[in-house]
Amino acid sequence: MTHQQISSEDREYLKEMTAYRKGLYHLLSTLFIKEQNSAELEELYTSTSAACSNDMIFEGERAFLAFLSSLKDVDFKELAGSLRAEYARLFLGPRPKKAAPYESIYRGSPRRMFSDVTMNVRECYRNAGFEILAQGQEPDDHIGFELEFMRELCNNLAALLDAEKLDIFSVQKNIQDQKTFLSNHLSKWVGSFATKIRTETNQPYFVALADLLESFIVEDVLLIEECVNILAV
Repeated sequence: MTHQQISSEDREYLKEMTAYRKGLYHLLSTLFIKEQNSAELEELYTSTSAACSNDMIFEGERAFLAFLSSLKDVDFKELAGSLRAEYARLFLGPRPKKAAPYESIYRGSPRRMFSDVTMNVRECYRNAGFEILAQGQEPDDHIGFELEFMRELCNNLAALLDAEKLDIFSVQKNIQDQKTFLSNHLSKWVGSFATKIRTETNQPYFVALADLLESFIVEDVLLIEECVNILAV
């Protein structure tokens, strides 16, 4: 890695991009880690107008926001009940999960939980000092945890970019860590996971959520490469 400085314009652009990416990772992690109650769903709906004014949003997010906008006349208590049951059927069980939210189920041989894939994810977390609050309740490679890990890396990058004296080496390392995790993990399985969700559900909310997840990860691979290029000599 090199140690050059970056222009103030590039620094501000990286700040804006990082804040945007952090927000999307937080949203996706929140929506996948647990079912949303009626108040949370209503808050998600009311936040769409403000989000639509963001120039950085990509086509996949626009589609999700359009879906949320269609909930204008929905009874959120009734919707929350329906989504709770479908969330359990897809991701929780107790019967076999229709769309298991674990990377190890979609990768490696054999494709089973707590495989080498899970251990590799755990090692990434450990190396970055990332701790799962619900440690032991779910495998480390749960989609919600992987998304939250990326949010945490974005949060750390934001702090580095906000520092009075820019530590360019730490910025480069953080971005390289993000690129590596995206390349070696999230981008390798979210497509299969999203396809499984779309195959197993007729609930438009989860179809829209699967579309958002898949399209954002595809987009973020490009965004993180743009970050790398900004920091290149």
